Amino acid sequence: MRELVKQYREFEEKASDLIFDGKDEEAEIYDKKADEVRDKFTKEDWQELIEITNNITAKIEWTRMMNERFPDNK
Repeated sequence: MRELVKQYREFEEKASDLIFDGKDEEAEIYDKKADEVRDKFTKEDWQELIEITNNITAKIEWTRMMNERFPDNK
């Protein structure tokens, strides 16, 4: 797994766990860290993230985000 994708998933998982525990303010910190990592993604990072998730809603949203950052030059 690509390093940035791994970091992103770890931050997202930590944020999710904290939200589940009712620690929304702490979760926000990890959400921001995840966003910072995601902002550094290459197209290949996006493609891997999209490929490894089973969440259809996430796939759609991440594909939209990837396409905004890396539009096809047709």
